Amino acid sequence: MEVIDAGTRTAIDALVTEFSFLIDHGQAAGLPELFTEDGAFESPMATLSGRKAITAAMAQRAKADHNTRHAITNLRLQSESPDRIRGTALLTMYRWANSDTDPKPQPIALVEYEDVYQQTSDGGWLFASRKVLQVLPRDK
Repeated sequence: MEVIDAGTRTAIDALVTEFSFLIDHGQAAGLPELFTEDGAFESPMATLSGRKAITAAMAQRAKADHNTRHAITNLRLQSESPDRIRGTALLTMYRWANSDTDPKPQPIALVEYEDVYQQTSDGGWLFASRKVLQVLPRDK
């Protein structure tokens, strides 16, 4: 297994963290900028291809009547080429309703992300694709 240099690992870790931060802090509209122009996001709820589709979905996400926190662990990276890396990360998601007078975040999902990261011409990293795979069934 090829070793990923510390700078690349740090940049990809920051990208993965930013994805969760934007969703959790009501800034999902910024999420499409984390993807390549033709990037894809696939979850059990939808398959989104390209920034336009991701933008439309994130506009809907902004209307959600609940809060979330994404706890990301176990980031694993494997080099595919000098400018392309595959990775996985484990997500435990907590959710509570905005209207709760005594909010008690509940774990509602355990999923694994399968990611492909693409290096940009300026040396940064973006998602070429992100796929959500459920580890445990989600409560309805």
